[in-house]
Amino acid sequence: ALASLDLLLEDACFLQREMIKISHQNFCNQWSLHPKLKRCEALGTILALEYKTAHHSYFQPIRDRLYRFFLNRGILLRPLGNVLYVLPPYCIQAEELQFIYDQIILTLEGDL
Repeated sequence: ALASLDLLLEDACFLQREMIKISHQNFCNQWSLHPKLKRCEALGTILALEYKTAHHSYFQPIRDRLYRFFLNRGILLRPLGNVLYVLPPYCIQAEELQFIYDQIILTLEGDL
């Protein structure tokens, strides 16, 4: 636990968290008004996307479609109902994070 805390306190880890935070904010600034989204929020290193749906239940069909869509692209995200949370590890590279954003954009621009 102390070794993990030491890593968390390093400058490199702080810079990674800032990169993720700024990337999430930039994504939300660009996509938050998309007609398929009810909500797009950047909460530090967490990105939360709420898709608009006709059903107001936690058990929505979009959850399974989103899960399979991302898993088929090598991204492990677990939507909760119609809400997709992106919580990348702090070691993620900017290119990898952009790949996740690109796949999210495909869900917004396609027939998911």
